[in-house]
Amino acid sequence: MAAILLISSTASGQIAENKTDYMLSQAEKDISEMSDSGFGVVFVTDALLDARKAFNATLYSIVAEKTSLISERKIQAYNISDSLSALNFGIQELEGYGLNTSEIKEFLNRGKIAFQQERYEEAEGLIKQGYTKLTDTRAEATLIQVRIKAVRENMVSLLKDNQTNITVGSVVAAVVAYVTLSRIVVTRTKNRIKDLKAEKSVLKNLMKKAQYEHFQKGILTKESYEIKMNKYKERVREIKELMPVLKYRIRKQVFLWKTAPVCKYANLEKRFSKKKLRKSKSRL
Repeated sequence: MAAILLISSTASGQIAENKTDYMLSQAEKDISEMSDSGFGVVFVTDALLDARKAFNATLYSIVAEKTSLISERKIQAYNISDSLSALNFGIQELEGYGLNTSEIKEFLNRGKIAFQQERYEEAEGLIKQGYTKLTDTRAEATLIQVRIKAVRENMVSLLKDNQTNITVGSVVAAVVAYVTLSRIVVTRTKNRIKDLKAEKSVLKNLMKKAQYEHFQKGILTKESYEIKMNKYKERVREIKELMPVLKYRIRKQVFLWKTAPVCKYANLEKRFSKKKLRKSKSRL
């Protein structure tokens, strides 16, 4: 009976040893992958050393704890890296509207430094603050559209109510203000479309790289591969949904340039000049 128990205990110990040995091997792959991605590995390397010491002392529960920490750290690193990239693209979008993004850039740059120095919690906090400011600034972009609409509506009302008494200068000022704002929106929207196309191309290349590293070279684990591909595919989907909206915005602005009241009243100056000329002649 004692012999059976001894054999059973030995078998269980061997299974535990093999399991933790696999955990150590997987942790080494995680660290190598982080290093290849340009992430800091000081923290995870220390954790791996602790895990190896625990393995030699047959403290397998500590090995499991340390290797699990390394895996979680790797996932956290990729999430922070993707969040920094998304924040950067958000800044580019706002700059397309001519908005001030200096405060958001400050959060972005500080977040990058914290990330590089492996202060992950601090980096996440800075990214969160950056997104909060990004949301507030986006409201200003919406305000630009509201102002354009207000200018257009005011111009229409002005022209309808004062077709005979309105001054040429007022008409010209209203038209110029509206067209100028519209052209600014169109130019910036075109630049935004160009940036999105470039981003989509980069994402496609990153997807191909991930597939190559996972299926051919085998240096990218299945877990990391799925994380990356899901992130890339989600962003590509967002770009595909955004592109038609931006293109419609351009078509709408161009259409409004070519329709009333701009075209209808573009020749007001000539008409008023002819009226004044006729009045002058009749007085003579």
